[in-house]
Amino acid sequence: MKITDVKAIYPKWSHQLGKVWQKCFWQIVVRIDTDIGVIGYGYGGGGEPSVLVINNHLRHHLVGVEVSNVDDIRKIWDALYFAALPYGRSGIALMAISGIDLALWDLLGHAEKNQCMTLLVLEQKNKSGHMLHVLILSWLVI
Repeated sequence: MKITDVKAIYPKWSHQLGKVWQKCFWQIVVRIDTDIGVIGYGYGGGGEPSVLVINNHLRHHLVGVEVSNVDDIRKIWDALYFAALPYGRSGIALMAISGIDLALWDLLGHAEKNQCMTLLVLEQKNKSGHMLHVLILSWLVI
């Protein structure tokens, strides 16, 4: 399946929710659409600056890219990390990439009719993948 659109938003709260973590950590939502109608959602941080990085820069590295397996997600992560180097190697850049990465895992899970956790377990069993994926797996299992 090919990515047809990527959009990040910083939710506008219609009423004051108090001290919720989503608002405190500038939580953003990333949506990735594909040519076969499968949609993936991910959450990242960085607020409006991350939204601008995704919508105005990183999305151009994603539209038209094929996502069929875990290896594709790994390649996309590497390409996005390289593309985001002008923003630095941490902070806003990685918060933006994190939201995209999670949306890609969600997308692949929906496409394969599988849970993200199952994909991550399979990834770990293959002894490949980024440390980020191992950390996410650890967090899900706890």
